[in-house]
Amino acid sequence: MDELSVLREEINSIDDKIMTLLDKRYTLTMKIGDIKQVKNITILDTKREDYINDKISKYSHSPQISVVYNTIMSESKKAQRK
Repeated sequence: MDELSVLREEINSIDDKIMTLLDKRYTLTMKIGDIKQVKNITILDTKREDYINDKISKYSHSPQISVVYNTIMSESKKAQRK
């Protein structure tokens, strides 16, 4: 197998893990949304977002990770509003 194929296989494996974890994350997001609705808590939690952004800043590819997480957090808030 050539180097490109090996690297793509590794990315495929990582993508499978990311997708599984994102699916779990969105399941938890929906549960959190239900709790927020019952307790009349606002969807936006700036402290939580600041905490996540602070964690992101510690990675060497933080600009790219930040873009991904901004999308994840945006989609999570949309899901919680349903």
